[in-house]
Amino acid sequence: MLLVPNSMLSLVLFGLLHFFSGAVGAEPIRIAMPSKSLTFLNFYLAEKFGLFKNEGLEASFPVGKADVQLTAVITGEMEYIAAAGTSLRGAATGLPVKALMFALDKPLFFMMVKPETKRIQDLKGKAVAVTAVAATDALGARAMAKAAGMNPDQDLVFLSAGNTANALAAVQAGSAAAAMLSIPFNLKAEELGHRSLGNAADYLRTVLSGLATSDARIKANPAQVKRTIRAALRGMDFARDTANHEKIIPYIMEDFQLDRKTAEASLREIVKHYSKDGTTSEDAVRADIEFVREQNKLKTAIPTAQVLDYSLLKEVLAELKK
Repeated sequence: MLLVPNSMLSLVLFGLLHFFSGAVGAEPIRIAMPSKSLTFLNFYLAEKFGLFKNEGLEASFPVGKADVQLTAVITGEMEYIAAAGTSLRGAATGLPVKALMFALDKPLFFMMVKPETKRIQDLKGKAVAVTAVAATDALGARAMAKAAGMNPDQDLVFLSAGNTANALAAVQAGSAAAAMLSIPFNLKAEELGHRSLGNAADYLRTVLSGLATSDARIKANPAQVKRTIRAALRGMDFARDTANHEKIIPYIMEDFQLDRKTAEASLREIVKHYSKDGTTSEDAVRADIEFVREQNKLKTAIPTAQVLDYSLLKEVLAELKK
């Protein structure tokens, strides 16, 4: 019979106890996303490299239609949603949800078309694939069409694809003449021979990704909300740090099926547009609010406080400076 010294046995038991207490103690949270896109890279990195775990959280990222997911967050079926624009617009209509922070405060959606399409005007009467007709990518397509002298509601047909992967499939199959694609889907489209008519960020000032949750969760569990915000911010910092890029690039290559050159370009583009501290400009928030007012023909003003709550973000930022 093998005899184990008491000191070694104690170490083994301590290690097992630590392992199981950590596994049991990790609090599961779901952060809903409209697609698996590098738009949400900071969240993926926070999970992959243990930043959520450091906060006692175990995050998962269910993909689905953003409007359906927003309803699930409000009812408590999911904890958070990363589609910041959808959250702002939902809150502006009176839904009990608040944006908490922002990662990307520019709408990085590229209008991808077949090579024979030279101008946005060539899309008149044709379908443009978007995740949803009121989603941020659709707003970007409208802004691009307006800048080209078109009436988007009359001249374009919006095809609700549900997610970005489906939007790419729609333009590839020919059921849509164009698709609004985020990174890296736009790069995949280029590999397939499609061309870009421009980036929505050059035509529209609004937010893209971030973190939002229900008013009820903010009130009932502010500690969890703060830990989630902190992990999201640290995911952005992790991506910014060039010392981490030799870890991040292979992860992107494997998880998104990209070659190294495309993975590197994607990472540079995403990091370049990260919010400095999780906040965004007043103009970006107002753009979403004004869209809701126009669509619903509302005459009364919608206060920023109805859609946005930075209070817990400010607490996290203050604590990180200590």
